[in-house]
Amino acid sequence: MAAEEVRESFGDYLIRERNSRNITTEELAKATHLSVHFIEALEHNNFASFSQKESIHGFLKLYARHLSLDYDAVLKRYQKEEERILKQRVHQEMSFAPDYASPVARATEAHRLPGLLGRWVIPAFCVVIAVVIALYVYLSPEKAQMPTVPSSAESSATAKNFQTAQSAPIQPIFDDTRPPSAALPETSPATPSESRQPSASISTAAAVPEKEKVVVVGNSDSKRYHLPGMRFYKEVKAYHRVLFDSEEEAIKAGYFKAAE
Repeated sequence: MAAEEVRESFGDYLIRERNSRNITTEELAKATHLSVHFIEALEHNNFASFSQKESIHGFLKLYARHLSLDYDAVLKRYQKEEERILKQRVHQEMSFAPDYASPVARATEAHRLPGLLGRWVIPAFCVVIAVVIALYVYLSPEKAQMPTVPSSAESSATAKNFQTAQSAPIQPIFDDTRPPSAALPETSPATPSESRQPSASISTAAAVPEKEKVVVVGNSDSKRYHLPGMRFYKEVKAYHRVLFDSEEEAIKAGYFKAAE
C-alpha cells in the first residue's frame, strides 16, 4: 500500500476511489453541490484553478464525505501532493537559471545595471534631441525676409535727385521743328463796325443753352430705371446696375420707369 501511495498521485487516488464506487463526475457534482470544473481540477492536481487555497479543504471534505473516505487521510495526501508540485516547480526554475551566483552577487549586479544604463541613456537621449532640433531647423521653410530700411546715404541721394528734378526748367510742349511758314496767320485788325457786330455763332450758342446731362440707373433684373431723387436710385446692386445718359436711352433699351 505504501509503494502504491508513492507511485500514485493525489488526483489518480481520487479518480480510483470514485471509479471503484461507479460514480461519475456529474453525479458527484450533483450530490456535493460542487461544479464539475472544480471536481476535475482536484482529480488532475490543478490546484491553481482555485482562487482561494482555503476553499480546497472544504471541497475535499465534501468529496470524502460522499465517497465515505477518511478526510484526514485525504487531506494528508493533498498536502504531500502540493509539496511535490512545489519542489518540482523550484527544480525547473533552477534548471533554467543562467548562473548560480550567490544572492549577494546577484543583488550587486542588479544594482549596477541601472547605473550603467543611466550612464549611456542620458547622453544618447541628448544626442537624439539635438538631431531632431537640427532636422527641424534645416527642413523648416525659410522665414519671410524683413523689409530693408534704406540707409542715410541712400535717403540723402534720393532727396538730392528729387530736388534736382524740381529745379530743372520746364520744356515747352511745342514742336520746334515746325517750319516758319507754318506759323499762325496774321489777322488784320478789325474795323470798329466789325468789332461792334457779334458773330452769329456766339449768339446762337448763347440763345440755346446746353441740356443738363442726367444719369439714369437701370436694374437689369427688374428692367426698371430710376431717376435721381427716387427711392431706389442708390440701392440697385452693382451686378444689376446699368447706367444711361437719359430716359430716352433707357426706354430704347427696353426699360420702364420704376414707381416713385
